[in-house]
Amino acid sequence: MSASSDPARPATHLQSVFVQPDIRRKRISVQVRTAQPRRCQLQILGTPYSVEGDSGSFVLDFPDFELWSPQQPQHYTLRCTLFEGEEILDTADTRFGMREFTVKDNRFYLNSRPFFVKGVQYPGDGAGCVAGEARKTLAQAKAAGFNLVRFPPGSVSSEMLDMAGEEGLLACVALSLPSAADDKTAALAPLARSRNHPSVVIWELLAAAGALPNKRALEAEQADTVRAARSLDPSRLLLLRFQGEGGAAQATFLVRSYRDACEPYDDLRAALPAPVSAETERYLALSGSRDRLFFISEIGCGAPQLSRAPQLPRAPLRPKHEERAESSDALFGGCAEGYARRELDRLFGGFDAFIQAAWAVQADAARYQIEAVRANRALAGYIYTRFAGQSTTPSRGALDLQGPPKPVYETLKRLHRPLRPILQVGSTNLVPREDVPVTILLVNEERVEGRADLSLQVVGPTNQVLWKKKRSVKIPRNGKELWTGDISASGSTGIHKFVVRLIQNARVVAENAIEFNVFGPVPPADIKVNLLDPEGRWRKRCFALVKPGMLSAPIHVVPPLANTIRAYPDNELAQIMAQVRAGAVGVVFGPPADWNDFAAQLEGAPGATSKDTAGEGALACHYAKIHTVFEGLPKQCMLRQPYRGIVADQTFEEASDEDISGAFNIERALA
Repeated sequence: MSASSDPARPATHLQSVFVQPDIRRKRISVQVRTAQPRRCQLQILGTPYSVEGDSGSFVLDFPDFELWSPQQPQHYTLRCTLFEGEEILDTADTRFGMREFTVKDNRFYLNSRPFFVKGVQYPGDGAGCVAGEARKTLAQAKAAGFNLVRFPPGSVSSEMLDMAGEEGLLACVALSLPSAADDKTAALAPLARSRNHPSVVIWELLAAAGALPNKRALEAEQADTVRAARSLDPSRLLLLRFQGEGGAAQATFLVRSYRDACEPYDDLRAALPAPVSAETERYLALSGSRDRLFFISEIGCGAPQLSRAPQLPRAPLRPKHEERAESSDALFGGCAEGYARRELDRLFGGFDAFIQAAWAVQADAARYQIEAVRANRALAGYIYTRFAGQSTTPSRGALDLQGPPKPVYETLKRLHRPLRPILQVGSTNLVPREDVPVTILLVNEERVEGRADLSLQVVGPTNQVLWKKKRSVKIPRNGKELWTGDISASGSTGIHKFVVRLIQNARVVAENAIEFNVFGPVPPADIKVNLLDPEGRWRKRCFALVKPGMLSAPIHVVPPLANTIRAYPDNELAQIMAQVRAGAVGVVFGPPADWNDFAAQLEGAPGATSKDTAGEGALACHYAKIHTVFEGLPKQCMLRQPYRGIVADQTFEEASDEDISGAFNIERALA
């Protein structure tokens, strides 16, 4: 226990002990503060190393130590004893670990070795203050392959940091700072209380950018913040985040250990929707710059935190959990009401099946997002948001603290294996016998070396091996290319699988697989279609499949021309809607935001109040309705990765049969 963190310790004698490990010089520096100068003895328990002198600054040689690391979280205890003459006035034990964490070459380094951060956001509503629950949650995070936990402002205690250190988890502790004119002493107090915990490697300082009118004010605030933080703890990496509306970063800076200079770094919050589009994969794989540290402080996608039916009994909860349970119950009810209003029983057969389908989409999102960022050679690490739901956002987590983990938990375990091939496939929807380029990169965090056999297979819909290749390879370094080439779809339609295995000493040491879909060619239909296309942008694609028609055609197609109805030809669009009222079929892609201004002028025209389907990391459930548009494709299901090219960015508040692009946002179910 650190003397400075003991609220019961009187301030008359020993006030604080601060231990700073120096692994390169094989020693520790210790600062001992006392109310009055006293003779002091420092001893590392269980070792022969000790030093005596007047209270103040000490250097204690420690040549025989084991490093603290996630694999071996070794702790030591420093005993500080104060004397007056021969009488012992005070004694305090301080736990510490020998480790070093910094930024070098735009990478994180732990104990002088490159360290890729695989972080996770801890629940931020005080749920983890219950010791048993906190320890279980941190152990589950470690078991899922995470190596760092980010604690939001106000969510961490000294006991939880002890637990993190014992589990071998690094900690990033976020603190909210007051406005520029206010005293930061109280906000920065956790630095003094927690600075001996070996798990704490980053202080993330959050400030409001709106209070800073110009660049000069920003620079002054940077300097003042760094000066205040460094007076309490010079040894930790500082991340300064000046935030605008909604928490978006407007300026981000880092300050390396034992330095005061602010350096800009690239911070990305990738709260992106699912299914994960090809554009999203490219965005994640190509973002950032190698000229500065690039860190993703938020990535992931939520799904309903609903592990029980509302009629099932619930075990009594501690008072501090009641708010979260009530919020979860309300969300469950709102989600179930939205499900019933949309008559989704016709698609899923039951609410439980709908929830299971949403969980599968969340697991897909974790896989495709994280594999995309692992292919990014500029990236130094990421934080998955979040590990468990909290009272304000109970749908987002990978865990349900009142129930079993979701499927995404097992997906995260697989993603975080230290040796894993990353597959980059040019397309996952193919026609028979189509070739597609593939690149395989290797995550090799444990620096496995030597030669191995690389096995490549294409497995068909009936589980038969359609194509295979085996070759001897030299295992590449982390992030380097393992193989590149083309694979081919077979002549059969259906789901195929590309399987990659790395075999060493007759044992599979790493593997991965990706599914791709083979669809039969679409034959042209002998149907006339009237296409509203004043600029001729869509004719080639449309009329390769159907015949051009006039206003008397049985089907009318309106492509997305603009986001305002005023950009559409009014007269022609009105005539099309008249044909639809008379019995024709009209397919309107992407109705503009002001569609209702037009619909209000036409009798019987359906309303289409646009609504954004994607939330800040929350899952928007897209589903395939029973409709002729989906003829020949899987339907009555949640839209997963094969549909990623057609998932809509917008849905409609009106739940009707006219809306065939069905979706609703889980966390907006109550709205």
